[in-house]
Amino acid sequence: MKNVLPLVMLLLATVSTGCQRTEPPALTPASALETALETLERCQPAPLTSQDPGHKDSMEPHLAIEAVAHETSDANGRAAERTRVQLVAWSETKATTLTLPLYALSRGRWLLGDGERVYLVDQECRQYPLLDVEFSARRASPGAIRLAPQQAVSGSLIFPPPGPRARLGTLVYGDRTLPIRFAAPDSPPASGVITHSPPGEGPQASGR
Repeated sequence: MKNVLPLVMLLLATVSTGCQRTEPPALTPASALETALETLERCQPAPLTSQDPGHKDSMEPHLAIEAVAHETSDANGRAAERTRVQLVAWSETKATTLTLPLYALSRGRWLLGDGERVYLVDQECRQYPLLDVEFSARRASPGAIRLAPQQAVSGSLIFPPPGPRARLGTLVYGDRTLPIRFAAPDSPPASGVITHSPPGEGPQASGR
């Protein structure tokens, strides 16, 4: 019996050690942000292979996000949670056209003229489809706004509300992507991440 007792104690100690959980190291804010950005990058659509790295930066009209807001009612005052993305487009050196999404009944979604989608994606790869488009600027055709050199227009893209853990995201506008920061409920609009800035004093804005 004396010889068995040490073996039993050793067995219990081994089982106890094996059942202990090893807690992962706590994430620092910097490492958490880095992880979220890496995941978000994987969630974005792959760039077109025919484009060189500077192609999108030189495209006109330029696009930028002015603000992202969380809303609890629609334009008619009815209760409806949604995300409003304020988008600005401008031309620098030449006249150009801003292509707007149109709703395709046959496909049940909003699409650009070439059939590409407009949507949001968050850092967990959750996608948010476009719900509505609000641009007041005069249109050359239902899905196009003509811009003169040094002219800008702005308007809103409406999406479903973000998920409870959504903090960072990307606006996918056809083959272009713009990073955003989601606005939390009951908070002022969050400033969008501006990817381009008008030169000098900036273009003359219209359609606000």
